[in-house]
Amino acid sequence: VGISGVVTAGFVYVRRHGAGGRYSGCYSDEALAGDARLLAEIDPYGFFSPSQVIIDDGLIRDPEFPDHKFYYWDKGEVHDLVIMIGTEQPTDTYGMAREVLDVAQRLGVERLYTGAAMATFMHHAQDARVWGTATHPDLLPELKAHGALIMKEGTISGLNGLILALARER
Repeated sequence: VGISGVVTAGFVYVRRHGAGGRYSGCYSDEALAGDARLLAEIDPYGFFSPSQVIIDDGLIRDPEFPDHKFYYWDKGEVHDLVIMIGTEQPTDTYGMAREVLDVAQRLGVERLYTGAAMATFMHHAQDARVWGTATHPDLLPELKAHGALIMKEGTISGLNGLILALARER
């Protein structure tokens, strides 16, 4: 990942869902172009182990590796934003988390957020809820002030959770 000259204070990791049929976590390059520009990509080799190939017109195609891209949003403020969007959970989650945090450190990121889905019972007519957890007790009141419900216990699987735990150690 080659990066230079960008200083930012925020970082968001968003994972797209599903191959082809992506849900609300999906932001195409075109959708982000109005606010953010492509900054860098993580080379996927070594972080993923493809387990299938696609057959097209009777011929085997090379395995397709998922994208993990960084975008920079210059909001014209002190707290600009770096957004990382990944299309799949990596096979080497720990290695990917370390790589992402290395990039974030080089960019001067001061705060990191991840987003994940959480299965919960909810009637379709209810307003959606946002649950939050933090790496330090001083951050919990800020989450509450923004309307997040505090997740008292549970797990956050994959890169979404591991990256926060590793960030806390840095």
